[in-house]
Amino acid sequence: MKADHSASAHLPTEFEPFANTKDSVLKYLSEKEIDVSSLWQLEVLDSVLGKNVILIASTGMGKTELALLWNENEKLFYTLPLRTSVNAMFSRMVSVFGDDGRIGLLHSTASAYLLKEIEEREKQDAEIVGLMDRARQLSLPLSVSTADQLFTSTFKFPGYEKVYATLSYSNIVIDELQAYNPEIAAAILWGLKEVTELGSRFCLMTATLPGFYLDFAKKNFPNVVIERRFLQVAKHRIEIVRENIVESCDSIIDSWREKGRVLVVVNTVKQAQKLYEELKKRLNDESEDNLMLLHSGFILRDRSFKEDRLLHDDNPFKGIVVSTQVVEASLDIDFPVLFTEIAPADSLVQRMGRVERRIREGKLNLEKPNVHIFWSDETSGVGSVYERNLVSGTGELLEKYSGRLLSEEDKQDIVNTLYYSENAKKVKEKFEKAIEMLKLGILKAKNRDDAQKLFRDISSIECIPFTIYEKEEDVISKLVEKVESSKERISRLRAATELQGYTLSVKRSRIPDSKIVKLIGSIAVINIPYDASIGIQYEKEESPFV
Repeated sequence: MKADHSASAHLPTEFEPFANTKDSVLKYLSEKEIDVSSLWQLEVLDSVLGKNVILIASTGMGKTELALLWNENEKLFYTLPLRTSVNAMFSRMVSVFGDDGRIGLLHSTASAYLLKEIEEREKQDAEIVGLMDRARQLSLPLSVSTADQLFTSTFKFPGYEKVYATLSYSNIVIDELQAYNPEIAAAILWGLKEVTELGSRFCLMTATLPGFYLDFAKKNFPNVVIERRFLQVAKHRIEIVRENIVESCDSIIDSWREKGRVLVVVNTVKQAQKLYEELKKRLNDESEDNLMLLHSGFILRDRSFKEDRLLHDDNPFKGIVVSTQVVEASLDIDFPVLFTEIAPADSLVQRMGRVERRIREGKLNLEKPNVHIFWSDETSGVGSVYERNLVSGTGELLEKYSGRLLSEEDKQDIVNTLYYSENAKKVKEKFEKAIEMLKLGILKAKNRDDAQKLFRDISSIECIPFTIYEKEEDVISKLVEKVESSKERISRLRAATELQGYTLSVKRSRIPDSKIVKLIGSIAVINIPYDASIGIQYEKEESPFV
């Protein structure tokens, strides 16, 4: 099947793999002024080569470098949970291996990112189209992808065989498994079980791993190598604050004035917007340059602008960043202090991983807490975004550490204790039920779109807020016309990518029919308030929209 698709697309079935991966990785690290003579990754390499591997390691330890060394020169699919982190990893891989068109990017808005990236490097139109086609055909030696691009195949939609056949002779990296809900984690682990039986190998990497995921892996992957690596320096002194985080704006601002940068993470979009508005009032004229709100409720154009500003290599944003869980997984950001609502222990560990991320050794002067965890009856998302028992169980475990340094081993102990306790019973049952349904073949999809909905556990549609549509109607209409009628593929692609910039993905159940103003193909224009600084504004919060 893959050969047929490649032939019809006039593409090779496979492109030449990378040679000398080890040299490329070591050169990349040396250029970052990292001493490569005593890398822990090289110390453990012999024990993991040719094996299925689970790596549980502190944030910032260099898990990615181990994964590349483990892969040697084989075909590799590198998966992450969020498009932002996938884009960042794609750029990182280009830095490691060079820009010769053999690194693919796979996710739902990849074309927008690739057009921007490749045009900055002065590529020709044919090169842009060629790179996208090669990625979609799964022909490249290295592809960076969201997990749904591969593991929707677990639901056996017509044509899934092409993906399984390709994975049978490929290696797979699963980065940050804990970022997925238990049903999606089940689909990924079951998919790994099936493709490893066909010949694939995997490296699953995470800072935290719930115990029942690890138990599944030990049972279903014979001889899996489990490697644990933790920093010996304690980077976080925590404080449990029994009040609503919105009431601590003055403390957040004081910390920013002292430290220069502050990360604030809350559990829902609505709470993030509320806190942002309160901080904006107090900062007055200082807010424009020193306050940023980041969550999933922005149109792609606005969110990309914010992410570029946050991640800028030469001039990263200095100020207060108010965000949701979108900052948890694989974003290379570093702050000296964190204010966060309480969440399950594994999520909190990920949030802490954005604090003093680049400190790997030595001793920090942490007389005062640099992680402030807010736990109150007003904590957002409890019972909707997160299981209530997981949150309360985490709070109970953390209380004895309040005011104390928290080591990396402490964090692992807390996560393990939580997920082996009765507090995790519901989450574990969801995971086990999904595994059983996959085993029995109950979870099957009619087509790829149906598989996407099953994988995401969400039926979503692309939307344009009416305020955006009203302002940009002429531009949007011309783009739609070009998408539908242009005979030049690159012209259609550019128009579709530009059109995508005006959209955001919204769960269908959140949009009453009365709020749909009109349909433009499959895109809904919705009459729900939107502002470029705070995003879309719902009356009520809902768990999948974080």
